[in-house]
Parts: sequence; C-alpha cells; structure tokens
Amino acid sequence: MPVPRRVLVPIVEGVGEASAVPELLQRWLAALGRSHACAIEHPVRAPGASALKHPHDAARELGIEHFVRAALRRGPAAILVLLDADRECVTRASGHAEALGPELLRRAKAVAAHVEVAVVVADPEYEAWFLRHAPRVFPGLADEPLETPRDCKKAVERVLRRPYKETIDQRLLTRRLPTPTAEELDLIVDRSYGKLCREVLRLLGAD
Repeated sequence: MPVPRRVLVPIVEGVGEASAVPELLQRWLAALGRSHACAIEHPVRAPGASALKHPHDAARELGIEHFVRAALRRGPAAILVLLDADRECVTRASGHAEALGPELLRRAKAVAAHVEVAVVVADPEYEAWFLRHAPRVFPGLADEPLETPRDCKKAVERVLRRPYKETIDQRLLTRRLPTPTAEELDLIVDRSYGKLCREVLRLLGAD
C-alpha cells in the first residue's frame, strides 16, 4: 500500500508569489528526489504582508493566525509562511520590539502546534533575492550581485530595462534562483534566502 505523501501548504502575501513559490518548491523536490514523497498545495494568499503582521482579528480575517487556520483545513504536515519585511526588520532591530520572524512564528505555532511551521521573512522583499543572485537570475545583464535598495522592484526594472510585471516576471525569475542541498547551504550568502533554504529542506524532510 503506497505511503501518503507529505503535504506542505505555503502561505504567501502577493499574487506573484502565489504562482512563483509553489514552482520553486517543486523544483526543490525534484532536485532532492522527493517528488514522490511530498506534495505542494496551492498557497493560501493573504492580501499583503500587513494582513499577516496585523494583530489577530477573527472578525476582519486579519493576523497570521487566520491564515494558518485556513492552511490547516487542508490537512498539512507542514506550513511555510513567506512574506516581505518591507524594512520592518531594520526598524525592529533599532528598538526593543520582538523580531518580526520570531514573533510571527510564535503566533503561528500557537494555533498549529501539531504541525511543522516555518516563517521566512524576505528582507526587504522577495525581489531582493533576484538582485543578490543577479548573475544567475539575469544572465548576460549582471556580472555580480546587486545592491538591494528600498524599492527592489524598481531595481529589477533597471536591470531588465523594462517594466517589471510581477504576475509574470516573478515566476520566471524565480526559476533561476538556486535550490541548494544541505551540503550546498554554505554557498548561499544571502541571509534571508539562506533562511528559506534551511527551512524548506527541513519541511521537505531532506536529510
């Protein structure tokens, strides 16, 4: 009798991520040889990062707790929450507030204690990963990693030399991001993307 596949449900905060992230995870599964053992569900999508960061408000369907409960209805073994920092990590680091990722993880686990949960904050936003891996993501257009300004989407447009269409380009550029194995993690120098790599390998059950 076949063993049920491990189900992972992503939670994302943008239209572009809703198509890009599952494809990235599927690439990882294929690279790890675990496509037979894991299944990636279509993401639960929050209407922006602020909806995930917001204090829990059940009536208004706000707060990470609401979206984690929506993911739990799909019976997952693991949940991956991915959102943009939008400079909030820098702001919190300069004060005494709890770091954004640990706060959201604590809140998520409070309603999903029986499944594995990871929260990854793209710092300052998802498109920063394209810029930090520019030679790979923009072959022929960039020879070295690029700086990540306040508006990374505008920086991506400057590299592409045309408007950045999030619903199309995000998925296409995501296909060029690295999907390292555990042995290759030290090659990832981008701190927030490295966090994604480690958490994905954990949630997918990679050795």
